[in-house]
Amino acid sequence: MENEVKNILYVTTRLPWPLIGGDRVNIYNYLKELKNKGHKITLVTLVSDDDDLIGALDHSEFYTKLVPVKFNKKFAYLNAVKAIFSDRPFIVEYFYNRQMQKVIDDELATRQYDLVIGYIIRSLPYIQKHKNIKRIVHLCDAISMMYERRLKEKPSLFDRFKIGIEYIKVKNYEKKACITSDKQVLISEIDKKYLAKFANVSNVEVIGFATDTDYYSPIYCKKENNICFVGSMQYIPN
Repeated sequence: MENEVKNILYVTTRLPWPLIGGDRVNIYNYLKELKNKGHKITLVTLVSDDDDLIGALDHSEFYTKLVPVKFNKKFAYLNAVKAIFSDRPFIVEYFYNRQMQKVIDDELATRQYDLVIGYIIRSLPYIQKHKNIKRIVHLCDAISMMYERRLKEKPSLFDRFKIGIEYIKVKNYEKKACITSDKQVLISEIDKKYLAKFANVSNVEVIGFATDTDYYSPIYCKKENNICFVGSMQYIPN
């Protein structure tokens, strides 16, 4: 990203607060770093918990403006049924919210933005039609690779059928993300190599996770048989 200050619209289906789970930590630090560099961040996000929103409003270090949109699970489940009849994956339809779409459309129509960034493929429907502005999709992982691995582990024909359909849809949607956005971001070369099997990865940039050792100073002491894992066990790869 260039040195001049950018006015950025960041779209995510998950409020990055509190800092639990890899997604939230990732988004939080990504936005915090952008803001520290002087960029102006308008964060449009779905919110499912009012207490989380109250906490986020007290921590403006990762955004300039916060635009919350209420996430309704009942509507989300009804929305997900549409995935049966559309080319969108279940994980995309479930998080599609018309009110959020209107908020994003209004923001881009009434304010001057230099860049719009969407977090993972769930964000693609919200930003893909806005062709007059640079769009980045932070894919993070190659989700289709996860589904392919799950297919190999499932002995049940019914499970393989369900996962197989979603796998094909996710794969096509990741391919679409590489076509309809200006740049895509993945977490590793492994994900990029996998995506390259079926998608154009010429605009893919790999930005891996790391630890700031200036902030988190190593403490050298002898510990035996200690494992620290930070991540959500609801996320299947974990």
